[in-house]
Order: sequence, then C-alpha cells, then structure tokens
Amino acid sequence: MDPGLLIGSILGLGSIAYAWYTNRRASQQLQAEAAKLRGLSEILLRGMEHAGWIKLNRDASGNIIGLLVELSGGIGGALTMTGDLAVTKIPKK
Repeated sequence: MDPGLLIGSILGLGSIAYAWYTNRRASQQLQAEAAKLRGLSEILLRGMEHAGWIKLNRDASGNIIGLLVELSGGIGGALTMTGDLAVTKIPKK
C-alpha cells in the first residue's frame, strides 16, 4: 500500500473524528444554554404574573402554554391660550 494513501486516510479519519467530537460538544453546550434560558424565561413570566401584568395559560400539568396580556389606558388633557391681539394696517405699495 502506498504510504501517502495510508497517511492521508489516517489524517482524514482523524479529521472526521475531531469534527464529530467538537460538534457533539457544541451541541451539548447549546442544549444546556437553551435549558437555562427556558428556566429564566419561566421565572420572568411568573414574576410578571405575580405583579398582575399578565395572565398565564397552563396545561393540566402546570406547564405554561400561553399568555394573556390585558391592557388599559386613558387620555386626558387641558388647553389654555393667552395672548394680546394687535391689529395694524399695512399700507399697499
């Protein structure tokens, strides 16, 4: 067997193994980060519900499946105008 072909095959398999390892590790880190973000989102939603800002919809096991946001508002104002009125005649040219 040609030594160059053997070395190339070994390097190729090593590259594939390293790529698989790094991709698997990155996938595990991404899954862990997503789980932390889901937990943080749930904490924030529960805090908003406790403050009365939103109402959460839950399924039978208590998992959050949606939310209802109730909004209300009002508008009011006042207007006061003061001033002096002066009328002057401008001569035509």
